[in-house]
Amino acid sequence: MTASETIATAINQIDEKKEKLKKAFDDLQAHRSLLSPSFSLSWSEIDSHFSSLQSSLASRFRLLHSTSPLEHDSYRIDASDAGKSSSSEEVSEQPVVEPELRALCEKIDGIGLIKYLIRIWDDETPLNQEVSAAIRYSPDPASMVLDAIEGSNYTPSSSGRSFDVRRVFVLLMEVLIEINANITVDTRNRAKKLAYHWKSKVGVKPFEALVFLHLVAAFELGSEFDTEELSDYVFMIAKYKQATLVCNKIGVDRKRVGKLIKTLLDSGKPILAVKFMY
Repeated sequence: MTASETIATAINQIDEKKEKLKKAFDDLQAHRSLLSPSFSLSWSEIDSHFSSLQSSLASRFRLLHSTSPLEHDSYRIDASDAGKSSSSEEVSEQPVVEPELRALCEKIDGIGLIKYLIRIWDDETPLNQEVSAAIRYSPDPASMVLDAIEGSNYTPSSSGRSFDVRRVFVLLMEVLIEINANITVDTRNRAKKLAYHWKSKVGVKPFEALVFLHLVAAFELGSEFDTEELSDYVFMIAKYKQATLVCNKIGVDRKRVGKLIKTLLDSGKPILAVKFMY
C-alpha cells in the first residue's frame, strides 16, 4: 500500500474506531466507582476532540493532493464526509532508497548505517518510509539494528549540532517491528543483555524507558521481564506516539492495560488514557 493510500485508509477508519472507543468509554463508565472523584471527562468532549483531528487531517490530506496531484488518485476524501472513501486505480509510490543506504543494509553494516542516518537526519523530513524500504535489503535486519545500537555512543553529529542518537535507535526498532523481522537465538540473547543494561539506566527518565521498551518489543523479550514493571514503564512513556504500539507488542495484558488507563485518568491525563482504550 502506498503512503497516500495508507493515510487515506487511516482517515476513513476514524469513524469506525470512534465507535469502538465509545464502547470502551461506556465500559469504563460502568466502573465509574473505581475512578478518581476528579474524573469528569465526558464522551462529548472526547468526540469533539477526535472530530476536530479528523477534520484537520482530512483537510491537510486534500491540500497535499491539490499541491502534488497524482496521475491516478485512488483514495480521494470527500469534503462533505471525511469518513467515506471512493476507490479507483491503484498507484505505485515506492520510496526512493539512496544507493549508499541500500549498500549499507545489503552488507549488514549496522555501524555504517547509524552513522549515515545521523548524517542525513532532518527533523522536517521523516525517514521512516525510506529506512523501512532499505532495511528489507538486509539479509539479517535484526542483527544489523542491534549492531547499530551496540556500537553507538551519545556524541554530536559530524555537523557539530547537538543530536540525540537515541532517536535513531527508536526509528530503527520501529521499522524492525513493522517488517516483523526474524530474530535468531543469538541476536535475541545479545538483545536481552543490552535490554537489561538499558533498563538499569531508566530511573525516572521517560526517553530511556522508551528505548528500553522498544528493545523489548523489537527483539521479542516480553517474557524476560516482569509484566507489572513493563506496565509501569508504559505509563512513563504514555505521551509518546509509540506508546500503544510497544504496549501491544510486549504483551501487557488487558487487566494491566485497564489499570494503566485508570492510573492515567487519576493522574489527570484523560487524553493519554483514551489512546489505550481501544
